[in-house]
Amino acid sequence: MIILPEKVKLHGVGFRCFATLIKRNEDVAMYERDDDVIEVFFRKYRKERNVFDKTFPEAETYPCNEDFGFSAWNYLDMEKAEKKYNKLVESGLKHPGHSLTQT
Repeated sequence: MIILPEKVKLHGVGFRCFATLIKRNEDVAMYERDDDVIEVFFRKYRKERNVFDKTFPEAETYPCNEDFGFSAWNYLDMEKAEKKYNKLVESGLKHPGHSLTQT
């Protein structure tokens, strides 16, 4: 399985930056974006799939917009982000979609 790299390129409509891994465990990850926003999220995965005769392997995925507020959160304050990360880790919960989610 492919896991998210330590540095991830993020982009959207009128938006482009990098996020750098701060820490992760088996279920939760924390990245800091170039614009000083910290993102804390449950790690999620997509199953192996075939698209137009090309096989994409099972892989960890960065949260999409719809995940924020549900399984991902962003903070401007590192202390608050750390608190959320620790709360998620201590809860023992996994991504609401559990082990392999189709994205």
